[in-house]
Amino acid sequence: MPEKTSNWFKLRRIKRSQWAVILQSPWVLLSTSIRLHRNGYQKTLDHVNRLHAPVVPAELQAGIARETAFALAVAVRFGPWRPLCLTRSLALAWFLKRRGIPCVLRIGVPRGTPMTKPGEPVTFSAHAWVEHEGIVLNDRQDIAGQFSAFDTGTGPA
Repeated sequence: MPEKTSNWFKLRRIKRSQWAVILQSPWVLLSTSIRLHRNGYQKTLDHVNRLHAPVVPAELQAGIARETAFALAVAVRFGPWRPLCLTRSLALAWFLKRRGIPCVLRIGVPRGTPMTKPGEPVTFSAHAWVEHEGIVLNDRQDIAGQFSAFDTGTGPA
């Protein structure tokens, strides 16, 4: 019972700006998913990077970025579907860029993945996350140590 009280308490403390993210998230996630499937990753990322908004003062950016990531996580947790990490990360980058907060979308493969033996099927796995000033926003802080991010040109644009 204390855990539910704790979660309810957290939900009651959500700011108005976070509620806006929660309410917009289903549509942003859906449109991001559709754009990703129709146009591919690079064109979807280009769309996100083209967003221009008034820049939030530097001293407020980290806090707003964390609040936005939390609100999107709430929307995903209580939403009707569980989008993949790439869709969630692109949606978070969209919300941040729309507010003028620079971020970097990272994609990586697991570190220490064993090589497959001849004749075994090759499996590929990857993970996506968003960082602001080197701080992981939508995953565990140690995720960058578990995955080798490859340079995909997703820096702040």
